[in-house]
Amino acid sequence: MYKKLYFFFPFKGIGGVPIVFLDVAEKIAQITQYDVFIIDYKDGYMNSNLSEEKVKKIFYSPHEKITFDESSVVIFQSLPLWMIPESLRFNSRTKIIFWNLHPYNLTSYLLKFDKFHISFLKSFIIRFLKNFLMKSEVRTLELFDNHHSIAFMDGENLRQSSLLKKITNHLLIPIATSNPSRMSDGNKKAAVIRCVWIGRIVDFKYHILLYTLQRLDSYSIEHSVQIKFYIVGTGDHLPLLSKLAQKLSIEICFVDHIPQAEFPLFLDNIDIGFAMGKSALDIAKHNVPTILLDYSYKKIKKDYNYRWLYEISDYNLGEEVNSALFIKGNSSLEDMMFSLSNPTESDHGIYCMDFVLNNFNIDVVASRFVHFINRSSLYYCMIPNELHSIPFMLKTLGGHKAFQEHDA
Repeated sequence: MYKKLYFFFPFKGIGGVPIVFLDVAEKIAQITQYDVFIIDYKDGYMNSNLSEEKVKKIFYSPHEKITFDESSVVIFQSLPLWMIPESLRFNSRTKIIFWNLHPYNLTSYLLKFDKFHISFLKSFIIRFLKNFLMKSEVRTLELFDNHHSIAFMDGENLRQSSLLKKITNHLLIPIATSNPSRMSDGNKKAAVIRCVWIGRIVDFKYHILLYTLQRLDSYSIEHSVQIKFYIVGTGDHLPLLSKLAQKLSIEICFVDHIPQAEFPLFLDNIDIGFAMGKSALDIAKHNVPTILLDYSYKKIKKDYNYRWLYEISDYNLGEEVNSALFIKGNSSLEDMMFSLSNPTESDHGIYCMDFVLNNFNIDVVASRFVHFINRSSLYYCMIPNELHSIPFMLKTLGGHKAFQEHDA
């Protein structure tokens, strides 16, 4: 009988994965008899924000051993098995499971092809050479699939993994958000349209955000509309974004972080939100019309077609930008902005809020996660030794065997 659950994600910054892990860990501790633990740096996000007394803390250090017995279940964000820290010591009957929270969790090195604008080579390798150059990744995914030990946060994560190996036992467990402590009344009519982006300013989020700011700038000039855009978040692409934003006519305000207690009041003054991932849920659940953005590692040059959050399927909270997301000459964003002042189209906030509360409720997600734990049958002793070794492709690209912080 498995009695102990360990959520492993050492991370010192603010990011989607530690927030998601902590929310689910706290809810499972409330609704089950499991002993629930979080494993994090002493000053990491989960340890610093834990509020549920039933959840216990374990401080992570790469130089100190953490031991799991036969009654333990260890939960990871999906990662290559060679990245599991050697300081984690497993019993042969320790159960391990993986939650795929980013489409490239198992193959993050492939992103180098996108960053250097040679994505055609990535496609060629996946299509024709994966069973040679990516044998370790294919075998890892096959192992997870055969033992029902991997779940995917949305259809996009499942689709990207299926390019390596067809998933036969797929299970979608969306990320969750709690019910809001207070909701806006949705009555935000003002002379200035107030927009917000919430999320890190990093490589795969930067390009769609800059494209959106530029398109809003054109809309503002063409229709003589005042727009104030709040950018809430930090990241290594923030200096570049800040520099380019100075060329725009719309007013842009940069905010590092908004405390959780102040978040609902802040959103009371927002007319429309832009985000991907959990940030989109956190905006929409407060009755704010929310546009879901998709991720890209390269500049967006074509006519991207925008969508309301409630228009997505398979729990997708951001897809890789591809040709299907472009419609030449479309006015999707402009129509959405216009609808904010149109009384006959003023229900987008309600639609987004209801969509979130019906599909991403923390109670439902936690129950599905418990089912996932119970059906999984992957024990540590079942992992072949060769899957603990760094694969050929990654060695070629200069990788080395070490655990690294990765957030979605």
